[in-house]
Amino acid sequence: MQMREQLEKRRKYLLRVKAEKENALSEAPLGTLRLMKQGEKVRYYKRDGSNHDGAQYIRKEDISLAQRLAQKDYDEKVLKSINK
Repeated sequence: MQMREQLEKRRKYLLRVKAEKENALSEAPLGTLRLMKQGEKVRYYKRDGSNHDGAQYIRKEDISLAQRLAQKDYDEKVLKSINK
């Protein structure tokens, strides 16, 4: 495979990933995830905006929210890397 073909294949791959991540972010929950370790336990909090006092505890029953917020953070980092 020639260099030009490899570059074109990589460009198409990145465009596909970019579209997937943008779509996922459009459906992602609002806010950010904050983790706090207390002893042996890890507690998950949802923060809305930059106010640290506004953190809402995520209960074990709502752990999927913590997972979706973590995925949102990852997707944002992937998009930032692609757009460089």
